[in-house]
Amino acid sequence: PQPFVRQIDVRGPAREVRRWTTEMHSLKVLVIEDEFLIALDLEQILTEAGHEVCGIASTAAEALRLAANTE
Repeated sequence: PQPFVRQIDVRGPAREVRRWTTEMHSLKVLVIEDEFLIALDLEQILTEAGHEVCGIASTAAEALRLAANTE
């Protein structure tokens, strides 16, 4: 089965990201962000909202590699 993929624009206030993520069911999430501190913040927000962060990638190539190795 194909994984569900949704891109979230998180340039808005973190409060809005937190509100949006708590309205979903638990998901496995691959964070793709080239700014390391922002990626860590997103990981924390998603984890606190009850989601599983299966990895952090800083490039598209790294994201594809991680996605291929994640079930």
